[in-house]
Amino acid sequence: MDDLPTEYDEIIIGTGLQESILGAGLARIGRAVLQIDRNEYYGGDWATFNLNGLETWIESNRQNESNDNDDVMSVSADLLEDGERIVYLPRYGDTVSNLEVQWFVSEGEPVPERRRLFNRLPEAPAVSPDLPGDGAPPEDNDDSQQVPVPQEGANLPEEPVANMAEPQSADVPTMADQSNALENVEDGSIGSSTDAGVFSAQPEDSNDVSDAEALAQDAAEESVPAASTQDAEKEPAAAAPTQDAASETVDPVPQESPGVEAAAGEPVAVDPAAVDGVSDGNEINEPRKQWTQNLIKHEWRKFNIDLSPKLMFCRGSLIEALIESRVSRYAEFKAITRTLTFINGKIEKVPCSRADVFSSKYVTMLEKRILMKFIEFCLHYQERQLEYEEYLNKPFVEFLKFKKLTSTLQHFVIHSIAMVTQDTLTEDGLKATHHFLKSLGRYGNTAFLWTLYGSGELPQCFCRMCAVFNGIYMLRCTGKGLIVDAENKCKGIISSDGRRLICKNIIMDHSYRPSLASAATTSLVSRAVFMTDRSIWPTGQEEISLLTVPPLEGSPQTIQVIELPYGTYACPKDLFIIHLTCKSHHKTAKEDFQQVCKLLFQPTDSEDDANCTKPRIIWSMYFNMVDMTGVEEEELKEGLPGNTEVTSGPGCSIGYEHAVQQAKSIFERLCPGEDFLPAVPDPDDIIIENQSHDNPGHKPGFEDNASENNEESKTPQNEDIKSPENEDICKENKEKPQDESGEKIDTGTIEGMTEELSIEEKKANTSEINAEKECDNTFDENS
Repeated sequence: MDDLPTEYDEIIIGTGLQESILGAGLARIGRAVLQIDRNEYYGGDWATFNLNGLETWIESNRQNESNDNDDVMSVSADLLEDGERIVYLPRYGDTVSNLEVQWFVSEGEPVPERRRLFNRLPEAPAVSPDLPGDGAPPEDNDDSQQVPVPQEGANLPEEPVANMAEPQSADVPTMADQSNALENVEDGSIGSSTDAGVFSAQPEDSNDVSDAEALAQDAAEESVPAASTQDAEKEPAAAAPTQDAASETVDPVPQESPGVEAAAGEPVAVDPAAVDGVSDGNEINEPRKQWTQNLIKHEWRKFNIDLSPKLMFCRGSLIEALIESRVSRYAEFKAITRTLTFINGKIEKVPCSRADVFSSKYVTMLEKRILMKFIEFCLHYQERQLEYEEYLNKPFVEFLKFKKLTSTLQHFVIHSIAMVTQDTLTEDGLKATHHFLKSLGRYGNTAFLWTLYGSGELPQCFCRMCAVFNGIYMLRCTGKGLIVDAENKCKGIISSDGRRLICKNIIMDHSYRPSLASAATTSLVSRAVFMTDRSIWPTGQEEISLLTVPPLEGSPQTIQVIELPYGTYACPKDLFIIHLTCKSHHKTAKEDFQQVCKLLFQPTDSEDDANCTKPRIIWSMYFNMVDMTGVEEEELKEGLPGNTEVTSGPGCSIGYEHAVQQAKSIFERLCPGEDFLPAVPDPDDIIIENQSHDNPGHKPGFEDNASENNEESKTPQNEDIKSPENEDICKENKEKPQDESGEKIDTGTIEGMTEELSIEEKKANTSEINAEKECDNTFDENS
């Protein structure tokens, strides 16, 4: 560490998502960036852990509760110049509280460790002349001393479709051991759906028309109702309402769905004993594996448990940032396969796509047509402002009633589509609904993507990009304090090892805010993580689910539930990881989720009921986390030096919109006029000059025509290499010729490069001829 530079443009304290995005964006435009973190892992409150790492995190937080943050590290006066003072930083993070962890299965018998068969090849048995036949050893029927050795990777999921892993450099932050890189996105898209559900380099629809837009077209092109019900059965996508409903000259009052009595957003009293947790026809009585603590701990490497699980909108700001910067190559994603809601005491599927609307049995035919009209309106609501102008300052619920949406449709729109509250204003509700609908159909039938191996992969992806562009990372490095001069400007920090590090700007996570900062009005997020033995809504297929539980009696907050099966690499086979998130209302997170646990899961204080369709909780973890996303940025950094920026952490939202927008706004204040996360050039276009230890501040240069060459070298093979309709192209790519180094040659780009190569050869030949002439002249002079 003695040879590290001491002067930087920006020093970033923390490795959360906002800090990592800023580090990547700043390093990408040539700024000198140093990023430090008090922890020994990346991500901070965004991190993802395997089971052993999670146990270490739990123990560390329990110790932090007893530690005193006022016990600061002393700083030598020799490190400060005249007029400077030190502003001490907290030594420990205090964002997590009320942490409770509990097992609901027995400890069980110890499980022997797996023997690494690849460490040493087995020795061949000596052939004895007494062996019968061809010398094969006799069978040993005594199995008392034999321990069955499971094969390596026997329980691993199938290999994902998008499996183009890039070699990791020693200078780049290490990501999860099983993480593979996504397709190299060059055409402005992030993936296409495949049979395995993993996404690569192209949207599913070549015309990029979402299911919501197609559904709106059906509503806009509504024609005369069919004359008979037989025609409606033959063409369900164009089915019309009944003749009685169609004969009305005005819009009729829609028929209510059965069993819905309370308005959307109001707390509903539900009897837990009457809730079976699944809809009719979905009860799957599969045999359950008997788990013990030792069996689960033996599979600790197969867990990836998030502290702040979030989903990506398929047309959200994070998706666009991943595509434009090509950071998407460092991660893999899967589409959420179903969006669920808890209504009328049961779990039901939310009709989002066109197929879902027409196949739903929970809504009537008239409700389907009303929903189609409302979707068409929301997709173009900016152009039809006169229709909702008088409701701008009124709740969104009143506007839905004006549009004659039934209680069932109001429930779907408020809780599962717009994902807002009953008090949300109409304009905000329409904006959220439009954002959801535009995300439909891009990478699947739902509006969301999940990051394989956990949401904690995303900060590491951006850290890797920062490291590629000379960013420096120091984990287990706690800054002692900020160096502030007489003009109340931060000049740098004093690191935990006593080094004076100078910078122009400081960026820090809110957990590092010093005590002199003004106290901000904070709130809490309640989080719960469950390990269960089956799905909350079993269908016989592996599903990645998003469930919304509206406010219930005793639970006034909407609860977001994310269920992750084995295929997301969140847990071993025959287990499920379930995340619950809501705004804190009671004293502890356990109290906030007490009511919903009674509705969705078996009682934890009773024995396992094999005939019950509800999942059984095997392990649980509850905790509260500080939420600063509702605090204004100026309030966050109030009392701090002017060149200090503070980020607000994960928060309670289901997506990443706030984190990306905050990182972008800070970047624009620090670097006005610069591009935010521009595309990374191809390695062949990078020219590194003066790369030596004598010049540690060297920066990579790029050819001026790098982007032009990159555009010219694009071929249809690269643009849609993983789409199902181009399987023949994929085979051709696999059979590409190889050069002497073993790398595959893209024959499609060789012809385009011929002219360039010929010019370079001419230059090389000219220089060789000139060198020969100089040698001849020198020889003649010496003679």
